[in-house]
Amino acid sequence: MKKARVKFLLAAMLAIFVLLTSLLGVINAVSFTMAAADADRVTEEIETNHGMLKKDLRMSNGMPAESRFGPMGPESPDMGPSLRYFTVTVDNSGNAALITYNITAVSEQEAASWAKELLKKTAGGETVDESLSGWTRGTYRYRIYRFNNTTYVTVVDQAREMLPAYRILIISLIGEGIALLLGAVLLIFVSRRLFRPLEEADRRQKNFLSSAEKEFKVPLTIISADTELLERAHGSSEQTQAINRQIGKMKNLVRTLGAYAVFDEEKETADSPLTALVKAGAEDRQALFSDKNTVLKTEIEEDVRAAGEPETYRRIVDELLLNAARFAETEAVLRLRTENGRLVIETENDTELPDGEYPQAFDRFTRLSNAEGTEGAGLGLSYVRDKVLEMGGRVSAKVMGGRFTVKLSLSLPERRRS
Repeated sequence: MKKARVKFLLAAMLAIFVLLTSLLGVINAVSFTMAAADADRVTEEIETNHGMLKKDLRMSNGMPAESRFGPMGPESPDMGPSLRYFTVTVDNSGNAALITYNITAVSEQEAASWAKELLKKTAGGETVDESLSGWTRGTYRYRIYRFNNTTYVTVVDQAREMLPAYRILIISLIGEGIALLLGAVLLIFVSRRLFRPLEEADRRQKNFLSSAEKEFKVPLTIISADTELLERAHGSSEQTQAINRQIGKMKNLVRTLGAYAVFDEEKETADSPLTALVKAGAEDRQALFSDKNTVLKTEIEEDVRAAGEPETYRRIVDELLLNAARFAETEAVLRLRTENGRLVIETENDTELPDGEYPQAFDRFTRLSNAEGTEGAGLGLSYVRDKVLEMGGRVSAKVMGGRFTVKLSLSLPERRRS
């Protein structure tokens, strides 16, 4: 349950982070886009006046200067004198001449050199056919255009105009950090109240299954001991063998129920010798197949290791073999191999089921149509599916050409792949 709560917190925090980042990202993108549009509007006006900005805005389109409106509201008549920019002309021979210089942050020599550098970088030093604009040195907006066989390069200092956009960016980052911190505190508080009933239900489930396991073990032990005494006194009979079989099935059912009592306390080791585990599991269940007059074949790749608890893999292999033995008509095959960087465990047996996918085979207390007349609670493959999914793997069950195949696929340890 603790791991489930941690996963909930991580998922919720990730959702909040994505939502805030998307929202603030859009706001900042719009802010910087508008700043760039304002800068382009200024450089376009300079281009219209062949490298100079009109200082006199008394009249425009027949309206007084005081009434002229721009994208963000009325324009100030002081915009011209306060604008920091320079314009350099470059002729076809590459000679640069400064025609407008209204900036103190850049010397006249640096302005000419800077203009030639921009022309070389953006147009490859060749003649431009249309206006080009962009950012240079962070907060400077440039425009390259041509008039009367002369190339013009205008650079406008937008540092002051870009300040609000950068302030919004900084405030957004700080605000997102504070929001994530407050969100984490709130989610921790909420998760405690949210998971409290689940933790209580999980505790009761574990106590119930633990008590049921103990209650089953006592009578099963007594029945097993009495059956052994009967066999010693009178020899083995069909009745005592049937009792022993039922005792084994009950013990297996109790063991399976006990596995579901563990909610999130699974243990994992770095590496498990899977080849040896699968071979041992096949040897242990050979007698079961022989008793049913069926054949168990194995195709086991050597030196296969996998990440996970060895006992988990023993249970998985055992449940696969029990399922194959229960439904095989004449033969079954147990395979272990690696393919495409993944581990594959597979059982295959002949069957009368029609072709198709059978994902319901992994559902708890579910029995397929060929299970009529057989015994079992339908928990074995459900356990297999749950454990494989916990380890990040995939499971499938299908019938093709009269062969029922259960396939598990898991990631291999990194060093095993190399």
